[in-house]
Amino acid sequence: MDHPLTSNLTNLHAIDMVAASSQPKTFTYDTSLDLKLDVYLPTSRQFTKSGKVPVFIHFHGGGMVTGSRNDPFFPEWMNTILPAKGFLVVSADYRLLLPSTPADMITDVHTLFSYLSASSTPLDTWLSSLDIALDVSRFVVSGQSGGNYPARAAATIPTVTPRPIAWFNLFGQGSDWLSDFWLSPQNVLPYTPFFEYDHTRAETLVEQGGEKVVSDSPYSTLQGGKVGDSTGRNNLYVYFAQTGLYVDFLLSSPGIASKLGAAPYTERLSLLPPSLLPLLLPLTASTPPTYVIHGTSDHMVPVTDSYKLKDDLEKEGVEVRVDWVEGAEHGLLADDFGGMVEGFDGVVGRAVNWLEERVN
Repeated sequence: MDHPLTSNLTNLHAIDMVAASSQPKTFTYDTSLDLKLDVYLPTSRQFTKSGKVPVFIHFHGGGMVTGSRNDPFFPEWMNTILPAKGFLVVSADYRLLLPSTPADMITDVHTLFSYLSASSTPLDTWLSSLDIALDVSRFVVSGQSGGNYPARAAATIPTVTPRPIAWFNLFGQGSDWLSDFWLSPQNVLPYTPFFEYDHTRAETLVEQGGEKVVSDSPYSTLQGGKVGDSTGRNNLYVYFAQTGLYVDFLLSSPGIASKLGAAPYTERLSLLPPSLLPLLLPLTASTPPTYVIHGTSDHMVPVTDSYKLKDDLEKEGVEVRVDWVEGAEHGLLADDFGGMVEGFDGVVGRAVNWLEERVN
């Protein structure tokens, strides 16, 4: 059964949408905050060891401000190819920026990993009834665009347990928050032709502090054919980029982006108060092997962020493999936004091969 939005959005811009060939089962991993996750069961036991299956844990995109575990931008290959290779796939919601903070997202990552490794939970009971057990020694964490922030938290914070053995970074946001791109106004509207943008609604949300706590704000086709979400939170990414205030909201520090942006790049890190440094999720030698995919023409999360990530990982002695996708815009779209970039299937194939290597 196809996702009901697939045909509409594919006709709009042929984006890689989820055609939910395997229907997930949903669980609540934090009942106090109503945080949910979807589970896609493995359809083979290719990498089962001692009755336990590897786990691919994915955090959705949306600029950290919108999106959902099951919205149409969930990459189709993750819930089809990976289960066929023997992975159990988890797609998890997390609290979204404004009014929630990156510290809240980090808390959600801790809670999620604890839930996945706990016994006697509804998830554990259900899997046991199917004779499936999660291999806590083979957790892979994945982040897509804004979802790279919680993924990076899992990969870099030692108190997140079980520790993931690999980090999959799909054109991820957050690898270089101190770059000029994030500290100064950027006109990203020409590169979001299929998204609705309402500047007034964005301003209202900001003035209201984001209104209520939100962890699930899926994209959909709106009246007029453009893509957005019912809460209007999708407007926040463009607003933050256009105003150059992304880092102000990220660090809950009004005016800090302007202060940092006025300094030479090499001095910016030293200007941050020590209390804020952990929110940048610094890399260490204990960061797991990492795979990075990024389009070289990305205007929403610049590929230079991932270039820096590669350099920083190598300085720490961490194994890193990269796939720079020539000419791809954000989401690995072709430069005319009419479909996926040429060679997309090869990009997926190389990624899957690497993931298989990590859990074998």
